[in-house]
Amino acid sequence: PISICWKVEIEKMKNYIVFSTSFILSFVNFMIFYSYPFKLEEMGVENGIAGLVVGGATVLTLIMRLVSGVVADRIKTRWAMFITTILYCSSLLLINLNWVPSVILGRLAQGALLGVLSTLLMYYSIAFSDNAAEKSKNVSMITFFNVLPTCLAPFIALKITQTWGGGSVALAALMLFLICLFLTFVLDARQTYSGIPDKTSSSTKGVLQIVTDSNVRTALIILGLVYIISGTTVTFLPFFLTKKGMSDPS
Repeated sequence: PISICWKVEIEKMKNYIVFSTSFILSFVNFMIFYSYPFKLEEMGVENGIAGLVVGGATVLTLIMRLVSGVVADRIKTRWAMFITTILYCSSLLLINLNWVPSVILGRLAQGALLGVLSTLLMYYSIAFSDNAAEKSKNVSMITFFNVLPTCLAPFIALKITQTWGGGSVALAALMLFLICLFLTFVLDARQTYSGIPDKTSSSTKGVLQIVTDSNVRTALIILGLVYIISGTTVTFLPFFLTKKGMSDPS
């Protein structure tokens, strides 16, 4: 009985780590979303280029959500989450540098890695479930923690931008995301994946089979347009409001 109780507590802790990581990831993402145009303006980058970068990052998020979802179930790498988190930290570090190419490359990388991390978190939340009811609960909880930062992250990001500038938000996001680095290390250290790929079918073939479906292609086109429109609107709305004379867009 003691060993069973201990196992249950460990599984609960894994779920708490997944939910916490999901919350921080979403929080950091929204901070970058709202502050990025101000960061580029401080560096003298035109709005047209900034729009292309944000649109490209949004498309990469969508693509990597699809690809990582197929790959995750075929290649069960033990340290997948932790490695992706390190790469995400690296993208935030690039955004923090005062060099235009690195800021652009960092934003594109952050968009792609956001797609990978969010998919892995959803995958983990399902993998840690023992039955259908628990799976439904975990998916609901991770969705809730994904949406929750929309209530606070934009306000904080814009307040920091007004006080210390757009570059300060990226630095704050990087410091906050270091918590995720620790959490994912603890999470992956407790995994028992063998790291042996599933030989039944290749990941590339699995992705191609999904994309060649006409219904999936139509959904991807619509979703891509929605991602680009909503992503650029969310990113540039506070910036344009400021340019129109609003003193406090937060």
